[in-house]
Amino acid sequence: MELESLSPISSTCCIYRVPKRLQLANEKVYMPQVVSIGPLHRGKECLKAIEEHKKRYLRHFLQRTNLSLEHSIYFTREKEAGLRGSYAETIGFGNDEFVKMVRVDASCLRG
Repeated sequence: MELESLSPISSTCCIYRVPKRLQLANEKVYMPQVVSIGPLHRGKECLKAIEEHKKRYLRHFLQRTNLSLEHSIYFTREKEAGLRGSYAETIGFGNDEFVKMVRVDASCLRG
């Protein structure tokens, strides 16, 4: 085996897209049905209904933690480079769009 010729595993990447051949084997298993967290499936028509609920979670999170939206965005912007580096592929969102997506999606996870 020629293990030396393999590229090293990234120490920063931890979010990968499922390879197409696995997706095709059982597409429903790998495609979000209700909610999308992060950029990989964002904007798909079947997932748009939950976006308003995510914003409600953000509002609730900010109220519960006594954080301002501005402070929350500032914190997320400070982490943007590291967050983008977590993805194995380049994320084609502009800075503001990416930060907004992360802020809304993260508060949805925190509830």
